[in-house]
Parts: sequence; C-alpha cells; structure tokens
Amino acid sequence: MNKEKDSKKEVNLLDVVLVLAKNKWFITKMVFSITLIALILSLVWPKTYMSTAQFLPPVQQNSLGGGLDGMLGGMLPMQTSSDKLGAEAILVVLRSRNLREKVINEFDFREVYSSNIMEELLRKLDANTQLEEVREGGFGFNPVVALELSFIDEDPERAQAVTAFYISQLDSVVKNLNQLNADESYNMVKQRYEKNLTDITKAEEELKQFQETYGILEVESQSKAIVETLADLRSSAIEMELKINLLEQTVNPSNSELVNLKRSKQEVDRKYNEMVNHSNSAPGVNIFHSLQDMPDLSLQYMRKYREVIIQNSIQEVVLPQYEQQLMLRNDSSRNIQIVDEASMPTYKHTPKRAIIVLAGLLFSLFLSFVIVFIKETYRSGKKENSEGYSKLNAIMSALKSKRDQV
Repeated sequence: MNKEKDSKKEVNLLDVVLVLAKNKWFITKMVFSITLIALILSLVWPKTYMSTAQFLPPVQQNSLGGGLDGMLGGMLPMQTSSDKLGAEAILVVLRSRNLREKVINEFDFREVYSSNIMEELLRKLDANTQLEEVREGGFGFNPVVALELSFIDEDPERAQAVTAFYISQLDSVVKNLNQLNADESYNMVKQRYEKNLTDITKAEEELKQFQETYGILEVESQSKAIVETLADLRSSAIEMELKINLLEQTVNPSNSELVNLKRSKQEVDRKYNEMVNHSNSAPGVNIFHSLQDMPDLSLQYMRKYREVIIQNSIQEVVLPQYEQQLMLRNDSSRNIQIVDEASMPTYKHTPKRAIIVLAGLLFSLFLSFVIVFIKETYRSGKKENSEGYSKLNAIMSALKSKRDQV
C-alpha cells in the first residue's frame, strides 16, 4: 500500500517537472520580462528623501503639593502642579490641524501636491510624516522618553526644511503652553499669598488694638494677678473688721482711730467689689479688670491671638509655594530639548530597488507557473475530456458572456 502511494507521489512530481521542462523557454521569457519591467520601474520611480529629528519632552519637575497637602491636612485645596507638557501632549500638538495647516501654507504644498482641497492636502502630508516614540526598556507600559519626527519628500532640502519647521513650531507652542500653565499656577499662589499677607496684617492690628484698649498683654498672668490682689484685699478687710470689732468694745464711736478704720474698710470693700463686679472705670486706664469681665475679655483675646497664629502658620506653607512657583515661572527649560537636528538626507528613502526587483522576480515565477499549469491542464483535459477541462471551458464561457453583456 505504501509502495503504491510512494509511486504515485513520484509520478506526480515527475509530471510537474516534466511540465516545467517543456515550458522552460516560456517561463524564462516571462520571468525575464517581468523582472526587467520591475527593474525599469525601480529606476524611473521618483526618488524620495527622509529627514529625521529627535528631541526630548520638557524636563518634568516634582511639585511640593503633596507635602503641603499633608502639612495642611487638606485645609488649602490649591492646585500647585508644576508638571510640563509630556510626550503624549506633544504628540497631540504635532497632530493638530492648526500646525499641519501652517506647514502646508509655509511650503506651498497646494502646488507641490497639485490640490486645493485641504482635506486631501492633510492626508498627503500625514502620509509623508512619521512620528516614532522611544520608550524606556522593560516589560509592561513604559513612558515615552524621546520622540522622532521624520518627513519624506522628493526634494531633500524641502524634507529637511519641513522637519526643522515642525520642530520650531512645536517648540514655540510647547513653550507658550508651559509658560501659560506656569503663569496660571503662579497667579493662583500669588493671590493666596497676598491674601495671607492682608489677613495676617489685619489680625496683628486687631490684636494690638485690643491690647492697647484693654491693657491685656497676657491673659493668664493678669488673671492670676487679679486673683492675688482680690485675696490681699479680702484679707485686709477681714483684719480691719476684727480691729473695728475690738475697738467698738473699748472706745467711743467717735474715736478717731475707729473712724479711720471704718473708712479704710469701706474703701477696701469698695475696691474689692469693683474688681469682682463689672468695672465702670475707663477700660484703657487700668490693666486690672473686674473678675466677671475677665472670661469675656479672655475669649476675645484668645480668638484674636489664635487668628494671628493661624495666619502665621498659613504663611509658613504658602510662602514656599509662592517662591517655588516664581522659580518655575522664570524657568528657561520649559521647551523641548533637541537631541538630533533635522538632517540633510544624502541617500534616497525610496524606491527600494532590490526589493522591487526581487518582488518582480517572485511574482513572475508564480505567474508563469500558474499559466503553464493552466495551459497543461487545458491541453491534457481536451484530449481526455476530463472534469478539469470542462470546468475551464465553463469559466471561459462565463467570462465571455460577461464580456458580451458589458
């Protein structure tokens, strides 16, 4: 059984070789003709040149926003990002219609591409423009670290000029956008900083005015002094009361010493009551206010003092932000960094003559083989009236009828 299969395969292979051998001159002529045509096409095909420039996105800088947010506990929800345009944003700028129309108008591509339809011009421009991303090595999604821009044109000088124009326009747009972002961040932080200066000045003035009005410099110390003074007055009043009681038992009511003691005690009692109750005296002339006034004055003092402390704390945070945004605003490294300038191409980009000739050779071999085997099938089938011959006749009849209908 296996011998019969091997014999059949050998016969089929020999038949193929025999068919090719019989038509060797036809195959040779076909291969030579088509390969020659491919060679001629590769020679007359218009040459194109490609100019390439490589550049880096603007250097990204870390912001202090994260640390400040932690320090403030979210009290100041300020957007303090100092990031510049990244590679993805730069790709958007390069693919923008505005920039591409500038290129078309600058180099009069309406005449070069023989069209006045902008959409067609944009498609042809995109077909000749290549953008390549250079990413960091490693697995997974890696950020873009560099970009390559290439332009293809029949004129090498124009290819270089268009690439250089792309880069210059991109650099200008990126610089302007980064400057605009830096100005916005700076103005936002500046407004907050100036408000803080106003608030801290107001708080300090209010605290100073309160201290000058009520004579309160240190609430706890002054409250302690008032309590000690009240204790001294109360002790003096009790001591005088004891002496008065003793004298009333031994001397006449008109006794001068007794009268003086009573007057002194009345004055001590008056002063004691005045310090315990609300004072009617002018508040600016006495730093010892009544004991009943002290809680309210203490609350007012603590509120004003607290406002000064809060504004000082805010300034400790906002001032570094303000200085940082000022430096970023004046930063000169906000544009792209050129690694390779647009080069003058000295060697053609297309056509690839070797590839065209090789493709013509392979196509001619395939086509000649197909034609040879179809002819051989038709010839042998005609003798034997085989099924393949019938199918070929049917195909030819269908093609003829279609042609007649047309």
